[in-house]
Amino acid sequence: LGFLSAGAMLNAIHEKNIDLARDQNPLTRLPGNRLINDIIAKRLDDRGRPSALMYFDIDNFKPFNDRYGFRVGDRAIMLFSDLLWTTAAEHGLFCGHIGGDDFFAAGDCGPEKAEEIITMLRKLIEDFSESAKMLFSEEERKQGYYDSHTREGQPKRFPLLTVSAVLILVQSRAPLFADEMARLSAALKAKAKNSEERLAWLVI
Repeated sequence: LGFLSAGAMLNAIHEKNIDLARDQNPLTRLPGNRLINDIIAKRLDDRGRPSALMYFDIDNFKPFNDRYGFRVGDRAIMLFSDLLWTTAAEHGLFCGHIGGDDFFAAGDCGPEKAEEIITMLRKLIEDFSESAKMLFSEEERKQGYYDSHTREGQPKRFPLLTVSAVLILVQSRAPLFADEMARLSAALKAKAKNSEERLAWLVI
C-alpha cells in the first residue's frame, strides 16, 4: 500500500500510547471503561468466537474502606489488581479496571477451556482472600472478622476481605448486546456473593 517514514511511525505510536494512557485507571494503570467496553462490543459482535467475560467485585469493600481509610483501601485494590494482572498474563487474557473495587477480564473460551477458566477463577478468589489477610491485625485474622458500619451507619461485623467473580461464557451465535451483559452480570454478581465459593457462571 505504500511506505511510512520512521518519523510518521513514531508519531503514530506516540499518539496510540497517549490514547491508551488517557483510558488507564490512575491507581492500577489497568485499561479503563472505554477499552473494556470496546472489548465487550467486539467479542459480542464476533458471534463465531466463543468468549469468556469475567467480572470481579471485592466484597464489603465500602465498610472496609470506612474502617481502615482510603490508603489501606487502595492497598486492597492494588493487591487484587496485581493478582488479576498476573493471572491474566498467564492465561492470555485481557484485564481491566472498571473503577473502584470492580474489575473485568476477557478471553477466548471454547467448551474445552471452560473448566480451565473456572479453576483459574477459584484459585484467584482463594489467592486474594489469603493475601488480603495481611491487611488485618493478628487478632482480626484469628477472629475471622472485623468491626465496621453498614451504609445506614449501624455497627456490624464483617468477614475478612474476599472477592466475588462472575463468568459469562458466550457461545451463542444469536445477536447479543452490552446492555444484556450488564444485566446478566449484575444478577450473577448477587448470586456469587451469596454463594460459599464466591463464584457464579452462565453459558449463553
